[in-house]
Amino acid sequence: MVLLHTQQTIKQSCTAAVWALDYCLTLEHEVRLFSKMGRWNITTVMFIVARYVPICLTTYRTAGVSLLLIMLAAEGLLLMRTLALWHDNRKIKRFLWASYLVMFRQFVVLMSDSMELEGLLPSPQSFVVQLRRLFSKAHVCPHQLRAI
Repeated sequence: MVLLHTQQTIKQSCTAAVWALDYCLTLEHEVRLFSKMGRWNITTVMFIVARYVPICLTTYRTAGVSLLLIMLAAEGLLLMRTLALWHDNRKIKRFLWASYLVMFRQFVVLMSDSMELEGLLPSPQSFVVQLRRLFSKAHVCPHQLRAI
């Protein structure tokens, strides 16, 4: 099972690397070609859409994670500065950590709900079904797993 997961990860990584290399190698030629063209036709527009919209979609999907990391860094820095101003007071530290964790949890919940509504994440029902399948097989002996 682990080997299969590792092989799939390697295949996806290799595909992404070849895709990125192709973009890097041909971008200069494409810019020259499109800048020399006088008037664009439908073929040119279709090529640009097919070539560059997947990058936009990938960027859009990772925007939530990027926003989460930026928020963690900014709020963490603010937390450290506030603790320094209050000379590491225990009561203030507890209050700040509690509010920080509540806000972080709420942000993650809202972001996952938003991404689920936009179709970027699977619905929670499918996740629950996967967990049920996983836990229903968890009590099975290893020799029974081969039969599944």
